Amino acid sequence: SPDGARVVATGFSGRDVRVIDAASGKTLARIEVGEGGAHTAFSPDGATGFVGCSISDHLATIDLAAGSLRGTVKLPAA
Repeated sequence: SPDGARVVATGFSGRDVRVIDAASGKTLARIEVGEGGAHTAFSPDGATGFVGCSISDHLATIDLAAGSLRGTVKLPAA
């Protein structure tokens, strides 16, 4: 995250991401986002994470403080 407090770890073959406390290494949340999760970005305020899910073909948004999925947005065909 922009403030360095959290790490978001994705796994291309998995359906979830892990939100990890950067200081302790403890997993804070495991959030199902869809298949092919990779390429994580953050909102400027660090409150939201964005994960591109290439197999599910959508963008997942996660609430980092709550450790939950906010929603998904279907990606338009190229």
